[in-house]
Amino acid sequence: MKRKRLARFTAGLFASGVLATSVSAQSPDDLLRLAPATNWNLDYSEDSCALRRLFGAEGRQVFLQMRRYGPEDRLVTSISSADFRRVAHMRRLAVTFAPDDAPLDDDHPMSIEIEGFGEGIMIDVSLRSAGQRELSAELYDRQQVALAVSDDERDARESEIEGIRITGLFNQEVYLETGSLHPAMDAMRMCVDELLNHWGIDAEAHRSLLRPVRSIEQERWSRELIDRYPRNLLRRGEQAYVRIRLNVSVEGRATDCAVQSRLNDTQFDELACELLIEHARFEPALDGDGLPIASFWQTAVIYSIN
Repeated sequence: MKRKRLARFTAGLFASGVLATSVSAQSPDDLLRLAPATNWNLDYSEDSCALRRLFGAEGRQVFLQMRRYGPEDRLVTSISSADFRRVAHMRRLAVTFAPDDAPLDDDHPMSIEIEGFGEGIMIDVSLRSAGQRELSAELYDRQQVALAVSDDERDARESEIEGIRITGLFNQEVYLETGSLHPAMDAMRMCVDELLNHWGIDAEAHRSLLRPVRSIEQERWSRELIDRYPRNLLRRGEQAYVRIRLNVSVEGRATDCAVQSRLNDTQFDELACELLIEHARFEPALDGDGLPIASFWQTAVIYSIN
């Protein structure tokens, strides 16, 4: 039977200390509540910032990591455990930020294994409420800047989150008692500002952008990636998740490509960067005065075999 090849292409905008939190979350009796076993640990990586924390007593622990690759809204979130068995088919998977009732949206959770922390999933999540996400999507569709939530609204939302309910991932439904996420997210924002400066990007100017970098005719040039699955890796059944940052000049040209995740055979990384530099076209970001400014654009290229 012939295997179907697919490179899924998803675009995003641009876009150590430890922190203690309090716990006030309430959850149903059938949930296994896991209190923090460690403080938050903030990792300043070369191309990203990650918050990590372990929950639960020894023998019943879950590891949580939330990684941000720039000042975008999305958090690449990993949840894993060496103590709880991951279910074979995650059809009932649901991840919910308390006090919300509705789970987060993610159509393509990736199965992962983290050395020392067992098997789990990696998903893209947003801390924004459903109403805030709808407003941001509406403004983005109208080609306005996507960061539609004020700092006060963002801080209030982060402060109201009390825990994370995880259903359909492990053989036990669990609830991570995170407490308020605001102090941890504040620390991550400081890390991201340092990240931008490290890339040669004006972090202060990017707080007041009138428009972020916008792709031009993306459907046309993304086809180049979809059609170019490395043949030798296809034969071996290799798959990949390639997280990429392109630096974009004031003229709207990609000047540099950086792979922000090292999860794959490097052939995937090199090919994705080569094709994006050659074919991707953009409108430059505009600063608060409406003038073009050097900025960046981020995306994930997912090579999967069905």
